[in-house]
Amino acid sequence: MQTLRDRVLEKVHIDTVAAGRVPMLFCEEEFRLVDHLKSVATLGYGYTRQEVVDIASDFAVQLNK
Repeated sequence: MQTLRDRVLEKVHIDTVAAGRVPMLFCEEEFRLVDHLKSVATLGYGYTRQEVVDIASDFAVQLNK
């Protein structure tokens, strides 16, 4: 209900469809990361959530982001 009220009161632009941060990686970069995670998963190695965050962070640094 709050979102509707904000739109009516023009606190939020009517064309805004998402809130929050802008994604760090472009889609193609994210696909590269996902492909890597899938390929190591097929080899029997799985990453924890924290390991995936660390890998994504390292990847972003490597891309100078």
